Amino acid sequence: MNAQQYLQTMGNRISNWMNSIEFKEYLGDSPIYKFHRKGENAKTIQVPTLANRTVKLNLLDSSGNKKPTPITAKQGSLVVSKPAPEAVLISTALEVYDNELEGVVTDLSLEQEMKTLMQSLDSVITTEILKTIEGSTYKDNYIKVDTPIDITSTRLKDKAEALEEAIFMAQSNSTQFGNAMKDFSIGLSAKAYSVMEYKAKQNGFKTPFEMFNTEVFPFTNEDSSDGDNEEYGYLIPKRHTGVSFREDQGGKVFKVSVTRIPQRQSAILEIVANAQLLIAGFMKMTVPVNGTAGTQVDVAMPLITRFGIATVTPTVS
Repeated sequence: MNAQQYLQTMGNRISNWMNSIEFKEYLGDSPIYKFHRKGENAKTIQVPTLANRTVKLNLLDSSGNKKPTPITAKQGSLVVSKPAPEAVLISTALEVYDNELEGVVTDLSLEQEMKTLMQSLDSVITTEILKTIEGSTYKDNYIKVDTPIDITSTRLKDKAEALEEAIFMAQSNSTQFGNAMKDFSIGLSAKAYSVMEYKAKQNGFKTPFEMFNTEVFPFTNEDSSDGDNEEYGYLIPKRHTGVSFREDQGGKVFKVSVTRIPQRQSAILEIVANAQLLIAGFMKMTVPVNGTAGTQVDVAMPLITRFGIATVTPTVS
């Protein structure tokens, strides 16, 4: 059996499983993953807020001056998460060389390889979501930015304590979307994840996942707006955000293909899917305009919180 035959066998199993009703039901158990038919928009997410939330709108006051006006969204107000304008192409690949397949290929080895690929796909999905958000023209509508915690020390221990504090502060400022850390996912830049791995070990946990009791995943940060301050991340409410995969008329979501690379004596298996991000939050709110009783408008409600730490030079007195 050469690499192409091996991956073709694996690809057929993966395609049958990932496009099965059972797999969609498995994903459907998570509030994050959803499905919509090709040619249709993804269904919006509608969840009431759990606490009051104040947002600021630029409205004309009675003097005609344009200024930010604070408006409070009451507890129980409905938050709607619409698809973002940007679509996401999810893709993960595995290359196998002929000389790696010496001996007998067993069902167990195939299953192990499939599990590794599935774990890779999950990581790719979460990373692509954050890369899309960071590069979006509309990211100000998706993200609320917390002021980074300033620290003067470059010691890993001090960075870990400050970053942990930043994460819990972000959660405490987002109680309208969840009462506990388990109601959120945490995405960390590569440097921030390394810091939190250290903190988890110091606190007696094996991983940041165990320490926070929720999903914690690293991503390759594309945002260089903070210069050297790259220890940052995002707090993502699970009930209010999601990924909706596009399925064709036959119900297929994931396209699996195998390509032979003769010059390398190898073959590549690729899994591709198209998805929409349900991250564009808004609320219908009644706001006063020019002294009137109020007009109902759609107000953007950022769902995702960015947190971080910033290393600063101490002031010399």
